[in-house]
Amino acid sequence: MSETLPGVIGESPQTIAFTPDFIAEPWPVYDRLRGQGPLHRIVLPSGLPAWLVLDYDLSRQVLTDSRFSKDVTARGEIIARLGAGHVNGASAVPSMLQLDPPDHTRLRKLVSKAFTAGASARMRPGIQAIADDLVAELADRDVVDLVEHYALPLPLSVISEMLGFPVEDREQLGAWSRQLMEYFTPDRSEAVSRAATECCDYIRGLIAAKRSKPGPGDLLDELIAVSADGDRLTEDELVHTVFILMIGGHETTVNLIATAAEMLIRNDELRERVVGHPERTPQLIEEALRFDGPAHTATMRHTTEPVVLNGMEIGAGEFVIVGLAAASRDPAKFPDPDRFDPDRSGSAHLAFGHGIHYCVGAALARLEGDIAINTLFQRFPDMRLAPGEDPPWRFSFMRGRCALPVVLHENEIQGKRR
Repeated sequence: MSETLPGVIGESPQTIAFTPDFIAEPWPVYDRLRGQGPLHRIVLPSGLPAWLVLDYDLSRQVLTDSRFSKDVTARGEIIARLGAGHVNGASAVPSMLQLDPPDHTRLRKLVSKAFTAGASARMRPGIQAIADDLVAELADRDVVDLVEHYALPLPLSVISEMLGFPVEDREQLGAWSRQLMEYFTPDRSEAVSRAATECCDYIRGLIAAKRSKPGPGDLLDELIAVSADGDRLTEDELVHTVFILMIGGHETTVNLIATAAEMLIRNDELRERVVGHPERTPQLIEEALRFDGPAHTATMRHTTEPVVLNGMEIGAGEFVIVGLAAASRDPAKFPDPDRFDPDRSGSAHLAFGHGIHYCVGAALARLEGDIAINTLFQRFPDMRLAPGEDPPWRFSFMRGRCALPVVLHENEIQGKRR
């Protein structure tokens, strides 16, 4: 490599430096790496060696090939053998996200019916009511943080209602979730593990309370009933399934809502499209998922045997990471990939993954994004970013702003201009 690549240190393996600059603008790094090939040896911030896949077709191959395992138990053994990195509380949870068939198939089947497109569509009135209430709470303010007061509480409320989490506990649930998503940072591993333990302990306590006094038939009640048959759902599986549903059920959507809102605020043409033609918002949401989706990468996989990818052999017991964000901007798949085009046809992006681990809540996230953006901009069509520096991006494999301060009302905007 003849030139210094911002965000990348060294030759091979390359250490991707998760600096604020890289987190804010990873695309030049991905483009330059892609120019050298679709597959790269890298070293993660924790010191763990891995392979990074940037190519769209190669990413789909990895995401559907059973030789790339997600078994968290085997992962811990590989990390111990390598003597590098760490397994924190978030990554060590044996949920369906971290299992292979047949256990993954069995657990996913138990929850997937609650997240089908039809089931999600039936939730529209309830989601709309949550969005309306949140917008009403914003109406008397001039400057608000859209992440804290809108993008976060909307999906957190939706998944909490689905699972039967008490209203008074949701702020704490959100705080745990924020901590859990910070595991890019090695020195945060202790705090991440603590948050995972506290959250799982909370879920165990809630399950015990619901067993003694069954609730109104929410998703958690249904899963508890299933757990009565130990062959279908053990106690640990129940806890960890609820854990991953709570985290995965809102974190992706928080970033989707905030990122899409910022795009509209910065682009009058897109804003006018939503305000004037709300029925076209789903297309805009789809392109937002491709263009700047809510996750940099898929969760980690490891090889169960030697695998040849793009003419390069990856040995057994090596880690492979699919760059979802990079693959969704692969010019071989998406012409002019760095141009935001809400009329781009299809939904072939990889923002929600691919294969058996395709995001179970994808339909719900799309619906929440559609409702959230339409409701917000119909009520505040003149919304603008608050003056000051752009807020930082989250230091996480999740891609989103830490905050998004906005000015809601035109009169306040004009007053600041004067």
